[in-house]
Amino acid sequence: MEAYKSFDNTVSFDSNNNNLMYLVTDTVYNEFNSDDMLLQANDIETFLQDASENEKLARGKFVFDRPNKEKFLYLIWDYSS
Repeated sequence: MEAYKSFDNTVSFDSNNNNLMYLVTDTVYNEFNSDDMLLQANDIETFLQDASENEKLARGKFVFDRPNKEKFLYLIWDYSS
């Protein structure tokens, strides 16, 4: 999973304030209960790197597992901070 920043994007990923996260669940989330989703989500350890002079990447890995055959995988780019 990654967050990409090029010279024409206005948002930068800040590893001190932003997160890449995931959640495997049977629960359906929407804009009304997204705070609950964020509380249940798993943080992904993120590594920052330069892709080129004007491009930056925040990358992280996680193992996708569905031990109870959950139906939904949420991939979360949290820029809320």
